Amino acid sequence: MKTTEEFERFFYNHLLTDLAELEKERNRLRFWIIVILLLGVLLAVVLLGLFGRSGQMMASLFFLVLFMIGIGFFYIWNLLSKGISKNFVYRFKRVVIDGIVRFIEPSLTYNPKSYITWLDFQRSDLFRDRVDRYAGEDLVYGRFGETEIRFSEIKAEKKVSSSNKKGEERWQTIFKGTFLIADFHKEFFGRTVIFPDFAENVFGALGQLFQGMRLNRGELIKLENPEFEKYFVVYGSDQIESRYILSPSFMERLLTYRGKVGSPVFFSFANSCIFVAIPTKRNLFEPDLLKNLTDFTHIKTYFDDLSLLIGVVEDLNLNTRIWSKQS
Repeated sequence: MKTTEEFERFFYNHLLTDLAELEKERNRLRFWIIVILLLGVLLAVVLLGLFGRSGQMMASLFFLVLFMIGIGFFYIWNLLSKGISKNFVYRFKRVVIDGIVRFIEPSLTYNPKSYITWLDFQRSDLFRDRVDRYAGEDLVYGRFGETEIRFSEIKAEKKVSSSNKKGEERWQTIFKGTFLIADFHKEFFGRTVIFPDFAENVFGALGQLFQGMRLNRGELIKLENPEFEKYFVVYGSDQIESRYILSPSFMERLLTYRGKVGSPVFFSFANSCIFVAIPTKRNLFEPDLLKNLTDFTHIKTYFDDLSLLIGVVEDLNLNTRIWSKQS
């Protein structure tokens, strides 16, 4: 895997010129946001001067104007980020994200408009809720060493009611985050799923009872690694096969990878592949219109996120082919 020092050289030698052009465009977008804000403040001052004769009226009008400015700013910011700046976002991804992906591994391909299919999401057997709406972006795919890998951001939702009192449809998020699929180095035929162990972390010994009550997930797999069972709960269709997959060294690698991610991670093993689901609230590969694009520290965050995802191959030792896996 490429080091931070190598990426810093790549940043200054290959990315900085294009980023300087994008930074000019970002500043233009920011300029118009500031202009709109100043006009809003000026309007507030004028209205207060014209109609703010009494203290009570002035205070009421002041808060009303602030409220209107806030709504206006939110609307304009949304318009800029999703409409006017759409071309800017696409150019940013083509310059920065595509550049970093190819820097880390030239054989990988990046497509900002594609994503992991719903069928692949379903094959993982991690999330069994009905999916009524499914979308995504930022697909990375290809071969890293001996391993086929692909990942993207996805969002899966289900409709929980036809509408609320305002006539708006209500949706529940099943999963939002990064979803990764990689060829696994062991041949297997059943299913093994690994969930973050919320139950035992919250309820202690009582949580083990809740684990056993999870329906239609196969057998609860108890493993001889207290640290692993502190963070994960495992279900499988076959005790022997699940233990074959989760060797002592591999459990340590999963624990290490979870530590690098720094948040709960879901794993499953099906169809001789490993599936990794990392819930996230932010869009990992979108440009931040409030930050300087020529700042190495800022762009390094994209490198770190991509290295973490692509690096799962090395972190989990997936390139090793000493088992019975057929090539």
